[in-house]
Amino acid sequence: MALKDADGKTVKDIVKEKEVQKQKSQLEELNHLNQQIQVMNQKIERMENLIQKQDNAATVNANDISRTIKTTADALINLLKYIILFCFATSIISFFCLFVLNSRSKDVMQELNIINSILKNERVFWYDEENRQLYLETKERIEQQK
Repeated sequence: MALKDADGKTVKDIVKEKEVQKQKSQLEELNHLNQQIQVMNQKIERMENLIQKQDNAATVNANDISRTIKTTADALINLLKYIILFCFATSIISFFCLFVLNSRSKDVMQELNIINSILKNERVFWYDEENRQLYLETKERIEQQK
């Protein structure tokens, strides 16, 4: 004969009932932990999505920055080409002007030398109205011709 309590349950029944309740509480605790794991997994998934979006945004920003740098560099290179072309054209024009001025200055210097020699009485000049020409001769040459 087995001992029974006031409800008519034996010790085995009570032990089984306690084990069942213990397993039930462990199962509830396990379910609660599973729910927390699911919540944590959802949070981790959201964080991974945010990190992925930020990585994509960083990649897009890096691409935009590299495109901007490339565009700016291309614009500066084009500007530099125009500046070099301008300097080259300016130097060619300067050399041409220098050549023209040099040849004109030689002509002016020759004319000034002629005027100087006339003023020093080293040369003599006369104007022929029939031919409408001006003649210049050195005094030595005139004396030799006489």
